[in-house]
Amino acid sequence: MVVKNNGKRFVFILLVVTLIALMMGNVCAEDVNGTNVDTITPTKSINVDVNYEYANDNNNVIPDFYIYSGEDKIEYNKELVSSNRFVLTFKDNSSNGYNITALTAGYISQSQIISDSITFNLKASDAYKLGRDVTADADRLLDFKTADDILVITSAGVPKYNSRTSEDAVEAIYNYQYKYGQSIPYNNVLMLRQTAVDNIDFAFIVKRGNELKAVIYENGSRSYSYLGTISENMTREQWNNYIRSIHGQNAWSFASLANGWVAGVSREVLQEAAFHGHICEGTLGGYSIVKALIKYYPPVQETLTGGGSPADVTSYKVLGVPGGSDDDAVLFFLDATIGKTSYVGIDTTATGATENMLGFIRWDAKSLSGDL
Repeated sequence: MVVKNNGKRFVFILLVVTLIALMMGNVCAEDVNGTNVDTITPTKSINVDVNYEYANDNNNVIPDFYIYSGEDKIEYNKELVSSNRFVLTFKDNSSNGYNITALTAGYISQSQIISDSITFNLKASDAYKLGRDVTADADRLLDFKTADDILVITSAGVPKYNSRTSEDAVEAIYNYQYKYGQSIPYNNVLMLRQTAVDNIDFAFIVKRGNELKAVIYENGSRSYSYLGTISENMTREQWNNYIRSIHGQNAWSFASLANGWVAGVSREVLQEAAFHGHICEGTLGGYSIVKALIKYYPPVQETLTGGGSPADVTSYKVLGVPGGSDDDAVLFFLDATIGKTSYVGIDTTATGATENMLGFIRWDAKSLSGDL
C-alpha cells in the first residue's frame, strides 16, 4: 500500500507541475502576443572613443554626449573604461536610428550616426589653440615645475578672437599639465574684466622666494612682449624697460595684481581688483567698507520686486559721490548695479564737491510693504 500511495502521489504531483507549465506557457504567449510585451525593452551598448587634438587632454578632459532619435533626447548611462573610451548604454526602442554628439569646452563638437563602435577625433577651437600655445611657451621660458607658485592674469574671456569669444583660451590654461599631471590651480588664474573689442593678453608669473618673473603676450600673439622681473624691488631701469615693452593698457594691471598676490592679498580681493583693473587704495578701501557694512549692518532678505530684476539680490541701496575705485568694490561684492536699482551715482564735481563718499541704505522691503 505504501508503494501504491507513493505512486499515486507521484502521478498527482506530475499532473500539477504539467498544469502549471501549461499555464505559464499561456502567460508567456499572452506577453508575446498581447500588450505586456511592450514593457520588455531591449538595451543597446556602444563603445565610444574620444581623441583630442592635444593628446594630454585624453587623461584629464571628460566629454559630454548627447543622443537623439529624431527630435527625442535619449537618456543613457556612461561608463569610463579607459582614459578616452566610454561605454554608453540606453534603451533601444526607436526605429528611426540614433545620432550622437560629442562635445567639451575648448573643442569643436562633432556628430555621428550611431553604430556599435564610434571614434571622435575632436579638433581644438582657435582660442583653445592660442591659450595652449602661449601656456606651453611660458612653461618653456619660466620652467613651471621649479617654481614655488604660478599666477596667470589674462584678458581672455569676453574679447573676441577670430570673431568668437575667447573663453576657450582660459580652458586651455586650466587643462595644461606641466609636471606629473599637475596643472595651474583654478584659483591662480585671474581674468581681467574687459570688452569684446579689447586685446587678448596673457601674463604668466612664477614666484621663486620673493622674486617674481613674468612673460607677457599681447594682442593674441604667440610671441612674447616682455620677459623679465616684475617684482616690486625692480630698479628704475628695469621698470622703464617693462613699461616700454608692454604696448597695451595692462602693464599696471599685471604688476599690481602680481605683487598683491605674492604679498598675500586674499583671493576675493584679487578677483575684485581684476574686475576693477588693478589693485589700488580704492579697491582695498572699498573691500574694507563692504566687510564693515556686512558685519555691522547685515543684509535683510527682501520680498518685493522692484524696477530691475525680481527682488534685488542685495538689500542695500548705494549712493556713490562722485564715483571712484571703491564704487567698483561695492558693485562687485554686493551685486549693486544700476540695472537692479541698487546703485545710484551722483556726479558732484561741477559743484566743487569732489571728495569721494559712499552712502548705504539698508532696504527692508517687508517693513516698507506694511507687513510688520
